[in-house]
Amino acid sequence: MIGGGNCLITNSPAHLETTVRIHPEGIMKQEKTRLCIRLPRQRFEFAKAYASARGMTVEELIDRYLCAMQSLEKRSVTPEVDVIAGLVPGNVEAEPEYREHVTSRD
Repeated sequence: MIGGGNCLITNSPAHLETTVRIHPEGIMKQEKTRLCIRLPRQRFEFAKAYASARGMTVEELIDRYLCAMQSLEKRSVTPEVDVIAGLVPGNVEAEPEYREHVTSRD
């Protein structure tokens, strides 16, 4: 059976499927497992409409999101960035603060 996007799904037990994904590096086989999640109906309907508008299923949408999260985790942050991250509160308007800093130096 062929799935959506770039996936080929073969027949196997009901709770497990084998998926072949075509990546730039080559073909990778992945075993899939079933997941049941509970969402507020409004979020589910949004996810369904969002995925449909982009020509994919909710399953593909969630899979792509998780892959993106996983790739972000692989990125290494330099120790310098790690040290300063979170030092400036989120409610600070950075541009006016910076302009005031620059003008006060002169």
